[in-house]
Amino acid sequence: MVQHPFTFAGFDLTLCSTACTCRLLPLLQQTCPAPGKAPKAAVNQIKTYRFRLKLTRAQAQTFAQWLGSCRYVYNLCLDYKKQLYTHHTVSINKHQMQQELAAIAKEVGWIGCVHSQTLQEVTDRLFKSYDGFFKQGKGFPRFASIAPSPTSRG
Repeated sequence: MVQHPFTFAGFDLTLCSTACTCRLLPLLQQTCPAPGKAPKAAVNQIKTYRFRLKLTRAQAQTFAQWLGSCRYVYNLCLDYKKQLYTHHTVSINKHQMQQELAAIAKEVGWIGCVHSQTLQEVTDRLFKSYDGFFKQGKGFPRFASIAPSPTSRG
């Protein structure tokens, strides 16, 4: 197991590499070289690394607060968009939603502690789910629950 120390958001973290997989472009059928060896030729490839974070209690609590804030913002934006359309038959676009969210984040301290780009990504996910509903026939966006998603389990 390889350990990689780094600093993120003021926290000293250590990542433990548990797996390395490579996804090659479909036309290239070459395998990855062994660790520490250079590839035989210039290959366009995408490497995917899987890491497990070993957090202290304070770091785990901070991440849980960030995730809770993002879930709250997602539900707030979804409810706001539904209410606008239900009562006023007005649809709000992503840019307008992000502007209003920035104003809310300045007023509410616990939402403001989450990075602005993270909050913008939350609205991006909401609008992608709306696009999936209208363009691809996927299900209507649902409110986010407290239960962890299957991909976030360690």
